[in-house]
Amino acid sequence: MTESKKIGVLSAIIVQMNAMIGAGIVAIPAFLAEEVGLAGILSYVLSTITILCLAISLAKLAKNYQGKGWTYLYPSLYGGHILGMVSSFCYILGVLIAMGFVAKQCGIWIHEILPILDPYIFSIIMVMLLTFIVIAGTKTSSIGQFIISAAVVMSIIIISTVCFLNFNPKLLTPFMPHGIKPVFSIAPKILFGYLGFECIISLYAITHNPQKNIMKAAISGVILVSLLYMIFAVSILSAITVDTFLLHKGSSLAAIFITAFPKHKYLNSLIYIGGIFAIIGTLHSMIWTLSLQITDITKKIQNASLLKFSQISTGSIKRSALLCALIICLTVLLLHDEIILAIAVSLMIISYLLTISSLFFKKEEIKSYRIIYPILAVIGGFIMIGFSINSIFVYFR
Repeated sequence: MTESKKIGVLSAIIVQMNAMIGAGIVAIPAFLAEEVGLAGILSYVLSTITILCLAISLAKLAKNYQGKGWTYLYPSLYGGHILGMVSSFCYILGVLIAMGFVAKQCGIWIHEILPILDPYIFSIIMVMLLTFIVIAGTKTSSIGQFIISAAVVMSIIIISTVCFLNFNPKLLTPFMPHGIKPVFSIAPKILFGYLGFECIISLYAITHNPQKNIMKAAISGVILVSLLYMIFAVSILSAITVDTFLLHKGSSLAAIFITAFPKHKYLNSLIYIGGIFAIIGTLHSMIWTLSLQITDITKKIQNASLLKFSQISTGSIKRSALLCALIICLTVLLLHDEIILAIAVSLMIISYLLTISSLFFKKEEIKSYRIIYPILAVIGGFIMIGFSINSIFVYFR
């Protein structure tokens, strides 16, 4: 690609932010209100530190080793083909399971507008519809992302503005109503809202002066999204009571918002449009991206000649997209939200940690102060995995 066609650091930041801001921003506030209260801001700080260290580590790897398929490439540098496949499998399966939660949210939001079908049926319908859009071609996907981004920003601004105008200082206390443990236990759910930060790696080849700009974009994107998430969460938690969330448990944020502020019903349609676009945008982009990754992994299996029957799964994006849809639909039908998020976050973090661990095998990195970033990322990652596993035990207790 010629230099004139490459993007600058600002464009790289915007791309990364668009990848992160999705369904998480409209789903997480309910968890915060019910489980941790305003102290959830500390959970955001913990998640931000972990994601920031992961992003910095991935940007460093992108600088040292350029290539496609980061979930396979970086672990394979020190662990060979098998470890690369394990990392890729964990990441792809983790994201697909996470998309089951997103699909459920999609069904809930649509059902509240058109209560003619069960939310689960709407979830399945939307997954299949978006899968066929992906199969139709990438041009549809590119155009859709610009529309989706505008709708999401509009919804966030409307909700935040109304909530701040109805600020209630009494809701700021107690700051930590359930103690310190929920601050850590909810962090894996918050981490779900950062899904997509890793896309910064794929921008290396199309960015001006990537040796510097990719690192700048990685850091700036994570910090800006974190600030946006925290401002959005504070605006909601300081204006809507916990009882309102509990009374409408399982409802969309839009339904909760309208219940709390009935005089603003005229904003109902705009909020629903923004929320649904955010959710659909996340589902659409991830089915698209994961279809390409599964296709790439299939080719690696064939090249390694590990499976004699691998020729039946050729590098077909269509087949990969349908496989993605199948796993997402099964997740919607079979798993509870708590289990979905716990399993998804654990699998994705395992992939992230296997990926950045390649930095520990470079002597110049070990001797540098920069090794602190992957170390902190590993510590934060294990904390997230620990509390994710704990939430599974609590659910089945």
